[in-house]
Amino acid sequence: MEKKEHYHTRARRALEDFFSSHPDACFTARDIIHTEGLSLSEPTVFRLLSQMTEDGVIERFLPEEGGGASYRWNECAGKGHFHLKCDVCGELICADCDFLSEMEKHFSSEHGFELDSDRTVFYGKCEKCRKKETK
Repeated sequence: MEKKEHYHTRARRALEDFFSSHPDACFTARDIIHTEGLSLSEPTVFRLLSQMTEDGVIERFLPEEGGGASYRWNECAGKGHFHLKCDVCGELICADCDFLSEMEKHFSSEHGFELDSDRTVFYGKCEKCRKKETK
């Protein structure tokens, strides 16, 4: 199947600039629609999020329970590593470590299951949020 090329319109450039200026943050479509200064219509935001996800420019993360999907700048596309997402503040951390790579190999050799590490997310609490709880 041939990959469809998308036009780089003013709206797309604005959304790419928005994501790239917040590389570690996750946003829902509603967050983006209500961001001052972007001035993008709801249909445009949803269309661009779909296109940019398909193109690999941003990553889409499905919600835990309820709420909409969140999106994040994909500066690590194709690097083949896992992500850690804080349930409290929503921070998404790239987890590029040998232990998780070994775990991925184990699943493949012992269970015959190939993980998609770019889309695998572990949920928990980040260090900052854990420290706030202990204060």
